[in-house]
Amino acid sequence: MKYLNQQANFPLIAKRIASVIFLCLGLVACSDDDATNTTSAMITPVVLNDTGLASLTGCADQINEGLACVDTAATHPRQDADLGRDADVALNDNSDGALGFSFTKLDAAGVQLAASAPSWNCVLDNVTGLIWEIKTAAASDLRANTNTYTWFDSSRAYASGDRGVENGGACSGLASCDTEAYVAAINKAALCGLTDWRLPSRAELQSIVDYSQDEPGPMLDSNYFPNVHNTDSVHGLHRDWYWSSQTAAGYGKYAWAVSFNTGGDTQMPKQTPQLIRLVRGGS
Repeated sequence: MKYLNQQANFPLIAKRIASVIFLCLGLVACSDDDATNTTSAMITPVVLNDTGLASLTGCADQINEGLACVDTAATHPRQDADLGRDADVALNDNSDGALGFSFTKLDAAGVQLAASAPSWNCVLDNVTGLIWEIKTAAASDLRANTNTYTWFDSSRAYASGDRGVENGGACSGLASCDTEAYVAAINKAALCGLTDWRLPSRAELQSIVDYSQDEPGPMLDSNYFPNVHNTDSVHGLHRDWYWSSQTAAGYGKYAWAVSFNTGGDTQMPKQTPQLIRLVRGGS
């Protein structure tokens, strides 16, 4: 299927096949029958996680929610919980993550560990191929879960948007509490043997959200993502938001952030101290 963004200066055409989305930008579009059509503007295919909604409790009708999909199939068929990896019994045994999620623990050198390992430094998402940093509970640690950072990117041209605010957060183990300094520090430390850590996109952050969990969360698999900072029992407080790499379109002083309390996203002033969870891999 195709979607046309008529507000852009060029057509945006998306084609979805199974759990892969192909995006073509520019004058040459993907054809209806050829998702492999390539142009210089082709974006690398992105593999999506499922949402975590289970078929036994994840469906709804016009009045009720939390219903079994078998009970809504006749009147409200093909709901999210009845499709995808979460609904595939061969993939959702929970041995490597809840339902259709599939994770592998990594040690400080990037070596894969057993699911039962008591400590680990990173998590490999076996579905998307992304590797995520794991936060620690030690307040004095560089990766402490309570550290906050302002959004800052010195490489951004002022004409394309605000660079953000340098050293406006509150953190440990770092001289400058901002996103650029934190990324540099983690890469210097070669966390899990890797040196290409970066801020994730908004979609990447939401790819690990488990939407079967209720607010206030945390809406992550705690068996693989421990020490999630989760002080926001009534969402609206600012310190449960995680920075993405994306500046808000038309609002250069704002960047997108994702909450693991609600699974939602919003545009935050770059001067606001927020949390970070770095990723590597992908594009």
